[in-house]
Amino acid sequence: MRALLCLSLLALVAGCATTSTGEPLFRLRPEGDAVTGEPATGWAGNLDVLVTFPEFDDVAGVEFKSSESVGFRVSARPTSWYVAPEIGFLNTEESKNNVDLDANEVFGGLRLAARLQELPVEFYGSGGVSYLMSDVAGVDEDDTGYYFGGGVCLYLGSEEGFTLGVGYRLVEQDWDLDEYGEFQVSVGVAW
Repeated sequence: MRALLCLSLLALVAGCATTSTGEPLFRLRPEGDAVTGEPATGWAGNLDVLVTFPEFDDVAGVEFKSSESVGFRVSARPTSWYVAPEIGFLNTEESKNNVDLDANEVFGGLRLAARLQELPVEFYGSGGVSYLMSDVAGVDEDDTGYYFGGGVCLYLGSEEGFTLGVGYRLVEQDWDLDEYGEFQVSVGVAW
């Protein structure tokens, strides 16, 4: 939740900060021609491979603090939009103290990004709905919840190319895991 508040404050301050040429320091999408002011046409987006480290507090009496999840996230939008829809999938398989955890999460929501003008860095915030299918110690359970998160991506090369990112996401569910946070590392492509 703190990450979402920080990103909101960053977006508010972004309009006041300028570069040495008078351009805004941050550019909220959508992109466009700086000279004519015409909006850009086409599509922009990200495809990321995710490795996450969820902090599961108590699952069937066992703490899974060192869990790892792998998955992907896709976010794409027409370049005239400020907000991009995103969807993703994460899988966690862990065994500890003879308790097996197998969880699959499908999530979808919206993503807002602010790009630094003079550096290949982009800050983002996202939130939406999360659907979790789990098998904990042989007991199946499904639940719908929500998520909020944020992070930063480093563009390698031009605006269209490879990205490296880090972020944090808070997921609220009603099942055994209840609420958990997860640190995310991503590698992907942007277009």
